[in-house]
Parts: sequence; C-alpha cells; structure tokens
Amino acid sequence: MTIWERAGAAASRIRGPARGLSRRAVESWIRFRAGVDDAAVDLDIHPSVVFEGWPSIGFRPGSTTVVSIGEGTRVGRQARLNLRGGSLHVGRHADLRQGVILNLDGDLVVGDRVVLSVGLYVHCAERITIGADTIIGEYSSIVDSMHLRTPVGVPVHHAVGSAPVTIGSNVWVGTKAVIASGVTVGDQSFVAGNSVVTKDVEPWSLVGGIPARQLKQLGVDASLEPGQDPRFDDDITNRC
Repeated sequence: MTIWERAGAAASRIRGPARGLSRRAVESWIRFRAGVDDAAVDLDIHPSVVFEGWPSIGFRPGSTTVVSIGEGTRVGRQARLNLRGGSLHVGRHADLRQGVILNLDGDLVVGDRVVLSVGLYVHCAERITIGADTIIGEYSSIVDSMHLRTPVGVPVHHAVGSAPVTIGSNVWVGTKAVIASGVTVGDQSFVAGNSVVTKDVEPWSLVGGIPARQLKQLGVDASLEPGQDPRFDDDITNRC
C-alpha cells in the first residue's frame, strides 16, 4: 500500500461511511411538516436512499401527495419540495443535487439514474416525465404551465394553462436551459445551454437557441474519443 492509500484509509476510518441523514428521521420530518400544514402525505422511500441534508418541505393545506423514491437515490443539501397534491415518483439510483426545487401540483416522474443538477427548478402542474439516464443541467427550468393573455383589467396571475412535458431517455439538457409546457424532447437528444425549448425535439437531435431550433442530427460516432462532446465540432461551434 502506498503512502497515499494509507492516508486515504486512515481518513475513511475517521469520517466513516458517507451515509447522510437517517431515512426514518427524514420521513418523520416530512410527516411532521404535513401535519403542521394540515396536509396528508403517503411516503415510500427505499431504505438505501441518502439525504445529504434536511430537505425544505412545504404543503398546501388540505392536499394529499404521494412520494416514492427508489433504491440508491441521493438527495442533495438544500433541496426544496413544495408538495401541493399530486405525486412524486423518483426511480432507482437517481441523483437530485444541491438546491433542486420541485413544485408539485401534478405528477412528476423521474426515471432511473437521472441527474437533476444543482439549482434545477421544476414546476409540475399537470405531468412531467423525465426518462432514464437523462441529465438536466445546472439552473435549468422545466415547467408544464404558462400564464395566458387576459383582457385589460383582468390580472394575468391567475390565468393559467398547462400541458404535459416529456423528456426522453439518455437526454442531455445543458446549463440554464428552459423546457416549456407541452414540449416532448425525444430520446438521445441534446439541448444546448441557455436554450429555450418551445417546440418538440426529434430524437437524436441537437437543438439550441432562443427559441431552440435543430442544429444537427446526431448519431453514434465510433470515431469519438471517450468523453468527446459531439456538439463541439467546428461547424456547430461557429453557428451557436
């Protein structure tokens, strides 16, 4: 064993395993918050789920929310769950990173091995589905509702419509992108950072811009080096 391996082993003995908070303690906290807000919650959290910090929880009074979180999932520090009814279903080995905010009136389905990156905001009024192995970049937004134009004198605040959002499998959504209501993002597609997606994205497509448009049809390129990003060929870079 090298000196670095011995040092690492010693540090591990001091720290112990990175287990996070007790699942039972977090469940008790969620149920307590539901009681304070005169709401109901049905919890199904796998024993292996790791909470890295206490989630911030809020409920709509009188609402009932179903929450299930699958095996091996991690929930980062400063996660915020605004549970107003509906359901949250998170699959196996997902990663909800620090500062993720989930506002739920509808049904949010997060697939296996999905990464919801730091600062992601999700507003689910009807239904949002995120397929397996998808990565949603830092400080992005996914919303399935929108405010509607109203006559003069009628506040726009309460004029709201919604349409489901579906993000497919093995999709990469870049940093600070916006996925708008009613959009379907096809499997294997990439959404460039800072894009606003207002229309459907075909599978195996690269889209970018405001509003987002197709920049390239993607494919599996055997010539790519491990870790090479197919978005950054010269032609695409010059047009982004």
